[in-house]
Amino acid sequence: MKKLKNLIVVMLTITMLAPELVGAKDQTSPADLGQPSVKKLTLEPETSKATETQKEKQKTEEKQTSKERETQKEKQKEKQTSKEKETQKEKKKKLITSPAIQKYEMFKRDYEFDKDNAIEAFWGDVTDEELVEILKFMDKKGEEDKQRELTGSDSFWEEGEQVMKKLEELPEEEAHAELEKLNPEINKKMEIINKRFHRINTILYGKNGIKERGWGGGNGGGNSFSYADLEDDDIVKGDIVFGDQSGDEIYGEITHVGLYDGEASQTNTDVILSALPDNGVLKENTEDWSRYYDYVYISTVKGLTDEEKAEAYDTVAAVADIGEKYSVLASKEETDAWYCSKIPWYGYKNASNSVDLDMDGGPKVTPEDIFANKNKIKHIRIFN
Repeated sequence: MKKLKNLIVVMLTITMLAPELVGAKDQTSPADLGQPSVKKLTLEPETSKATETQKEKQKTEEKQTSKERETQKEKQKEKQTSKEKETQKEKKKKLITSPAIQKYEMFKRDYEFDKDNAIEAFWGDVTDEELVEILKFMDKKGEEDKQRELTGSDSFWEEGEQVMKKLEELPEEEAHAELEKLNPEINKKMEIINKRFHRINTILYGKNGIKERGWGGGNGGGNSFSYADLEDDDIVKGDIVFGDQSGDEIYGEITHVGLYDGEASQTNTDVILSALPDNGVLKENTEDWSRYYDYVYISTVKGLTDEEKAEAYDTVAAVADIGEKYSVLASKEETDAWYCSKIPWYGYKNASNSVDLDMDGGPKVTPEDIFANKNKIKHIRIFN
């Protein structure tokens, strides 16, 4: 009986469990009822990590994209700036590359390597209209001092000093003979250079700024200087007379110089001892000085008595004979070749007081070297 009861219990248990065992495949899964499955619980953290990684990746990509954009912008800016600079350069080039300025720039470049040919090439090709443009350009650039390079004046004096040094090494007779041979060529070069200066000065100051000897009058064509001005009690024998034309000359801003002989009168106007290329040593008259120069300065040597100034005149007059030859390459001390500024220099240097009027003390003394020597010279009259 007991066994039968146990059998019935077992059978009832199987019957109650049978639908679940037999129809398990057709029943709704716990996941469908809103309960997470084991499988999903294990996968969910991995999906979250993947999402975070993806977001980080996206942020990184966005940062890279942003950097790339910034880099591109910077590059575009640089390109624009570069283009603007190039445009500015082109504009500047256009401003200075006219045919006239090109000739001037070419002259400056070639001058560094071959001075003589650069000068010849420039003057053989430049027109007056181009020269006007070049002079304005030089003034704007602060290159007015290059006019002496442009005309060949600087080159002329450099070459001259080299020749003088060579002549000084020769015996006196040989030096004189060599100088005699060189004089025609020297005078020719001086004439060419002065013509270039005259061309420049005509452009800068007009036709009245350039005068030929014997021509004068009109606006800017001469000055008020006359023999009567030398009769003033303040002006004595041995005082220095300077002539200045508008513009520059081969010697510099001051064109000419001579020594007053102390004997001016209405009947005697040939009273300025000097030297000129065509005449050699001569006595010049006051009328020529009033016609030929825009300015005449009367100057005296500081610290000397009237007698000492007269001695300086007599010292040079004793050795510089009228008609004696002119040479810009004459040494300072030789007594048979002269140029204008050597006359006053020699007189004062070789008088008993031995005053050196040359401001820079070089192998050659120019009118400007004496005129600008404020320590030794006092300008007491000016005529224009």
